Parts: sequence; C-alpha cells; structure tokens
Amino acid sequence: MKSDLSNIISDLIKEDHYQGIINSEDFYFEKLKELFSGYKTYNIVQFKGKMEEFINKPPEIFHFQEFLEQNKGTAFFEFLELIGRMISICDGKGYNINNWNPYQDKRSISPAIFTQKNWTYCFFKYSLNNFSFDGWDEKTFITFQYAIRFIENPVQNVNITSQNHRGQICDYFELKNESEIITLFPDFTSLVKNGNNKGVLIASILYHASV
Repeated sequence: MKSDLSNIISDLIKEDHYQGIINSEDFYFEKLKELFSGYKTYNIVQFKGKMEEFINKPPEIFHFQEFLEQNKGTAFFEFLELIGRMISICDGKGYNINNWNPYQDKRSISPAIFTQKNWTYCFFKYSLNNFSFDGWDEKTFITFQYAIRFIENPVQNVNITSQNHRGQICDYFELKNESEIITLFPDFTSLVKNGNNKGVLIASILYHASV
C-alpha cells in the first residue's frame, strides 16, 4: 500500500547502504564521472578508423578481452581500457568488474541490461558522433543515454537505465513524465549531504522497497 511506503522507507534507510549514500560528501559515482571526463577529452584521431570499422560492422561474436589483446601496445588499447573501466561502473556485470570497478562494494549505475558489445558500440558511436545520438541509435540505445544523462547531470537524474522501469514508476506514482522521478521521496532525499546523490537514493529505494 502506498500509505505504508513512508514507514517502509524510514526503516530501509537505516541500513548501512542507504546511510552511505545519505552521508557521502562526494558524488556516489565520482570516479565514473572522472573517467567520463577523460573519455570526452581523449584524442581519438590515431584510431578513429578502427572505431568506425567496429561501428559499421559490429562483430557477431564479441569478447572484450580478445579485443583488448588484439590491440595491446597501441594507443587504442589505452582508450579501450578506459572504456572498459567505465563499463565496469555502468554495468553490474561489466567485464573485469572485480579489478576495474574501483569501489569496494562494486556499485554500478545499471543492472545487466546491456551487453559488453552494446556498451562498447555506444561509447564508440557517441564519441564519433560528437557526443550525441540521433535516428536509429537514439531509439535503440536509450539505456546508454539514460546512463550518460545521469553521469553528466546527476542532480536532475536518477540512475535508472531501463525505459520499462521508468514507465512503471511513472504509472505507479502517477507522474506526468520521467523527469518527475527525481522529485520522489523529498522527505528522505533532503537528508543527503551531497545533492548529486538524490537520484542515487531514489533509485536504491525504488529497487529495494516493497512498493
């Protein structure tokens, strides 16, 4: 029952996980934001052709480790590793998450919705397309866009990357549109020490509270 939700959340946020989000003075995914900043300023000129080749004809079978090994010792390898490190925080089942995800709790902004191939494709296409998507890619890779919006502007976004989940949330709480998800649970989000973590708290509550 919705009337019981406030009590459920009150008990829930006493747990260490939620207290960690509430009391964090830093953005909860600050290390991802730092990696993303490096990604957006990376000089891709030397290996732009390899990225375009991947985009134009994605491999049917893709293993990120093999892709890395094929390019070891090159400038492209360093860029691939940067992307891999970002994916390890974007996706709860990203490649090499135990080593590349810098957080002890291996937190991620998304459950395993995308494949490593999809994430790689999107990071390539996004940088090649001057950090924007349009047309077919815009509709197909909405999960990636939700992740990017959250990384770039966490104060206005939640780390919920499933379009279906967002729709269900809007229906349940009778919201006008997805942008209103960030307004949920104001009595609890007002507790966060860093305003960038409001969306993190909201997402954690939505995925763990029995609503």
